Amino acid sequence: DQVTAIAELTIKGVTKTVTFKGEFLGSHKVNFGGIMSMRAGYSFSTKINRRDFGLDFGALTEGVAIVSDTVTINIDVEIWKKL
Repeated sequence: DQVTAIAELTIKGVTKTVTFKGEFLGSHKVNFGGIMSMRAGYSFSTKINRRDFGLDFGALTEGVAIVSDTVTINIDVEIWKKL
């Protein structure tokens, strides 16, 4: 039930290969509007360093950084195929 997706992520014109780790959430048949389809859900997550993509701005509030260098990206996906 564990899956891996490798993608090219572009931010501010900088492209990097990113690996998303995820899980298969399940599948089921659906009759929506008289059209039968098979649907499946996945949830993926990865962490990137925003500075690797040229995002080097930062801000301090009372001496505490409010923008982390590490950013978590979460993606939930539903795919379907007409039966």
